[in-house]
Amino acid sequence: MSVRKKRDEIEATSEEFRTTQREFAGYADDFAADVETKRDVSEYHAAFETFETEIAEARDVFVQYNDTFDAAVAAVLQDVSQRQDDIAALRAAFERYQDTFDADVSELQDVNHLLMAIEEFQTAITETGAEFDAYAEAFDADVAQIQDIDDLLTAIDSVEDAFDDVEEAFDAYSKAFAADVDAIHADVAAEKEAFEAVTDAFESYQSEFHTVEVQALIDAVGAFESDIEDFSTEFEVTAEEFATYVETFYGMSDTESDAEIKSESEQTEQVEVNTVGDEGNVSRAEAEFETTSASAESITEDDISTSEDTTENIDIDAESESDTTTDTTELTIDTPDGMVTCRVCGEHYHAITEPHLQTHGMSIQDYRAEYGEDVPLRPDDEIQ
Repeated sequence: MSVRKKRDEIEATSEEFRTTQREFAGYADDFAADVETKRDVSEYHAAFETFETEIAEARDVFVQYNDTFDAAVAAVLQDVSQRQDDIAALRAAFERYQDTFDADVSELQDVNHLLMAIEEFQTAITETGAEFDAYAEAFDADVAQIQDIDDLLTAIDSVEDAFDDVEEAFDAYSKAFAADVDAIHADVAAEKEAFEAVTDAFESYQSEFHTVEVQALIDAVGAFESDIEDFSTEFEVTAEEFATYVETFYGMSDTESDAEIKSESEQTEQVEVNTVGDEGNVSRAEAEFETTSASAESITEDDISTSEDTTENIDIDAESESDTTTDTTELTIDTPDGMVTCRVCGEHYHAITEPHLQTHGMSIQDYRAEYGEDVPLRPDDEIQ
C-alpha cells in the first residue's frame, strides 16, 4: 500500500472521528440539560401527593374487593367441596363399574362357549356340504332324465292323435247339430204359422163378439127379468088361491095345507130357476099351470061327498101331477138361438170361455174331459 493511500485513509478516519466527537459533544450537552431539568422535582411533589391519594383510594377499593373476593373464594371453596363430594361419589360408582367391567372382561375372556359354538357351526357346515353334494348328484340325475325327451315326444304324438279324433267327432256332431237346427227352424216356422192361424181366429172371434148389439141384449134381459117378476107375482097369487081351493075342496088340516103350500112353493122356485134366460119356457110353464088349475076347477061340488080313501087318492094324484109338471118344465128348457149352455151352471152364454170356466175351477181341457171332447163351446159348434 502506498503512503498516499494510507494517508487518505487516515484522513478519512480522522474526519469520521471528528464527526463522531461533535455528535458526542452535542449529546453530552443535551444530557446535561436533561439532568439539570430532572433535578427540579418540585412538580413531582404534587404528583406524588396525588399518587398517594390514588393509592389510598386504590387500597380501599382493594380491601373492598378483597372482602368480595374472600366471599367469592369461600363460595368457590364450598362449591369445590361439594364437587369433591360429587367426585368422590362418582369415583365410588366408577370403581363399582370398574369391578363389574373387570368381571365382564374376565367372563368375555372365557371363550370356551364360543369355541364350542364354532365347532357346532363347523359340524353343521360339514353336514350341509354333504347334503348339498347329495342334492347335486340327484340334480345331475334329474337333468339327465329331463334331457331324455323320448317319453315327451311319445305323449305329444298321443295328444295330437287325440286332438285329431276329437276334431273328427266335433265335425260329425256339427253336421248333426246343423241338421237338428234346421229341423228346429222348420218346427218353429210351423208353430209360428199355427200361432198366426190361432191369432187370426181369435181376432175374428173378437170382432164377431164386439159386433153383437150389447145394449139391445141388455134391454132384452131387463124386459125378460121384468116379465119374470110379473110371472112370479101371478104365480104366487095363483098358488095361494089354489091352496085355498084345495083346502076347501079336500077338507085338509092346516098342517097338511102348509105342507102342500110348501110343495107348491118349492115347485114355484124350481120353475123360476129353470126359466131364467128363456122366455118361451116360462110361457109353456104358465100354460101348463093354467091347464092344471082348469082341471082342478072342473071338479064339481058333488065330488066332495066322496069317501076319505078317495080324498087321499086324489091328493096323491095331485102331487104326482104336480111333480110331473115340474119335471116336464125342467126337461123342456131349450137353449136360445145364438147361445150355448154351460154344463156346469146351466146358464146360457154366447160362448163358453176360459175365464168363465175358471169361475168353476176348471179349464177348457177339464171341461172337455168332464163332458166329452165334442161338448159345444160356441153356438155354431155341433149340438150334443
